[in-house]
Amino acid sequence: MNSNNNEPKIKKILIVDDHDGIHEDFKLIFNTVFNNEDELDELLEAVLDEQGPPPTNNDYQFELDSAQQGNQAVGMVDEAHKNNNPYSVIFMDVRMPPGLNGVETIRKIWDNHPDMDIVLCTAYSDYSWEEIIKVLGYSHHLLILKKPYDRLEVIQQTLSLIMKAEEIKSYKERIKELEQHS
Repeated sequence: MNSNNNEPKIKKILIVDDHDGIHEDFKLIFNTVFNNEDELDELLEAVLDEQGPPPTNNDYQFELDSAQQGNQAVGMVDEAHKNNNPYSVIFMDVRMPPGLNGVETIRKIWDNHPDMDIVLCTAYSDYSWEEIIKVLGYSHHLLILKKPYDRLEVIQQTLSLIMKAEEIKSYKERIKELEQHS
């Protein structure tokens, strides 16, 4: 995948949740460097009810940022785009009292950044699928992840969204190139 060199691509991920423990769970999922493999196994088993190290992908490294509330997340996404260093994926909790809930936050983010890939995380049936679609519409930029998280599902969704975005970017660049030569 990373044919230019052997350096992994750094991908920014934003975790939006009002519980610090969830941010720690995502750090465990994405962090593959521990001094003690046994310590990692114990942590994964305790937190995620799974055994063994998380899957690795040598093409990517992940830089995680955290937001506790929806408005904070909107500001962080805007700032990242302004600095030409946007997030690759956002994991968004549904419930974040007080303030914006996850669905409202996604709508606000998509108002300015309609191509932002977001995984909506929920343990409750706060919103039915119909209610989510009524607010957000159908989009290939939205996935649903049910709690408790399965680390393989988190990694797979992340890599799938990142690779899809890279393919779309490559496609758009090729179309632009072809238009310039015609």
